[in-house]
Amino acid sequence: MFQENFMVGVDKMEFSRYMVDNALNLLKREYYKILLVDLTNDVFEPIIVNQKEWENLPKVDNSISFFFEWFITSDDIYRKDREAFHRFVNLSHLRKLFNKSPKEYYFMYRRVINGDFKWVMLKLIPSEHYSRDHQEIMLYVKDIDKVYTDEYHRLLRTI
Repeated sequence: MFQENFMVGVDKMEFSRYMVDNALNLLKREYYKILLVDLTNDVFEPIIVNQKEWENLPKVDNSISFFFEWFITSDDIYRKDREAFHRFVNLSHLRKLFNKSPKEYYFMYRRVINGDFKWVMLKLIPSEHYSRDHQEIMLYVKDIDKVYTDEYHRLLRTI
């Protein structure tokens, strides 16, 4: 077994904690944000968030619609992307989308990361507990700037 060969002398609880911490650290490097979102009740639970953004968010009741409205009015989203982002994350729009077809949805936009605007991808996926009566989804935000701009420049060279 992996634990027996890898971490000699460590109990199972400590090994499990190690594995979860390791997985979360890998996810933190890959994703800018991960939220568990309950569309039905308009609430979210942070799993991975940017600490500075989280500290600047007015503490209300973890309303996802409030969070989106706050973000749209912040300087963290590229001005030309705000309207389309607002339409996409509108709570009734998301509820209808997932009610019609509970599958993965993506939206690309620009936001501030480390002081610069970067292309990111917002990915919405039904959770394992998703049902039409309880629309629970996972929200992921991933920095795709390097891949996106590299591909854009590659395409420009082919024209």
